[in-house]
Amino acid sequence: MFKKSYTTNVFLFLTGWIICLSTSLSEFSSAITLATTITILLIHIKFIGNWDKEKEILLISLLLGSAIDSFAGNLGILEFSTTNRLLPLWMACIWALAGTTIRHSLLLCLKRRWLTPLTGFLFSLIHYFLLNRISDVALSSPAWLSLLVMAIIWSIITPVLLAFSSVWQERYKRNKL
Repeated sequence: MFKKSYTTNVFLFLTGWIICLSTSLSEFSSAITLATTITILLIHIKFIGNWDKEKEILLISLLLGSAIDSFAGNLGILEFSTTNRLLPLWMACIWALAGTTIRHSLLLCLKRRWLTPLTGFLFSLIHYFLLNRISDVALSSPAWLSLLVMAIIWSIITPVLLAFSSVWQERYKRNKL
């Protein structure tokens, strides 16, 4: 059954994701995306999540997503508009926001394990396709191959993130006993 908090979680993530993508070309992109991300994270922690239970998965999502995108940029799979070897701040904000879905909306994937890699695959296709269309980050040619590579990576990483989340959740429960 899909809980109301799952719907709210998805809505908050998608709102932040759209704001990050749509403002990426703005000269105020960093300020807008940072303010949006902090606001959504605070709302998430206050009404849906729990900082003690989620801090590790939020941090690992931010770091892992940012590292993968930076690595893809350095390999030429993603082409950033700047000469900076790191991804833009607004992209890192998206990964922080994605971390909010792991203990909530993506928990539905735990009941049907085959959904986890499929979810990572499909959402990364959508994400990188729109990234290529809306922002100043481009996919290298041929774009379909870059999309496929990123989708395969995230079809592997998404189950790993859910597994880490489950381990940390069990550790949290043991420490509270």
